[in-house]
Amino acid sequence: MSKTDDIIEAIGELKTDLSAKIDGIEGRLKDIEDAPKIAASRQLENSPVQGFAVTPNMNNTGNNVPVPVDYRYLVDQVLNHNFEIRIEPASDSPVFAFKLLVPRKYSNAAPAHWDLYGCDERVKVIPYSQGSNGVREWIDIVWKNFNPDLQAQITSDRIQHLSVDNSTPVRQQGLVG
Repeated sequence: MSKTDDIIEAIGELKTDLSAKIDGIEGRLKDIEDAPKIAASRQLENSPVQGFAVTPNMNNTGNNVPVPVDYRYLVDQVLNHNFEIRIEPASDSPVFAFKLLVPRKYSNAAPAHWDLYGCDERVKVIPYSQGSNGVREWIDIVWKNFNPDLQAQITSDRIQHLSVDNSTPVRQQGLVG
């Protein structure tokens, strides 16, 4: 075997090795590209409410900032599905404005407030680092702001909605004593 044959054989082996490595890199890049899609589908599959999906009327804030599913879930579990959510990220700091829109039937705002603003909006600026914990704290504060009669009505509507939407009785879900 001549030196030329040895070089040609070595180049062929390098080509095979390089092709295998390039294929491996392409596979990893595809995995990286698919990771957000896979994570989103797993999050929906593993969410506390099976089959729960982001719907424009409940979770899209109108400014192309979708509301995370866990925020919607927290509002539905503490208050109920009638409360709208809006999120407005700050452009200059790592915070967002979390807005709860209280339906008129639950609002304890004065009629003059409704006449002037047209809504009952409860807003809290929450750092991203607090995430769901900050949202939960704000929802609890809003809940405590309602008088006992409104709390009873909100709870009743939540239980009624859950028992209609789910085949599992509400008592078995652990939502009532």
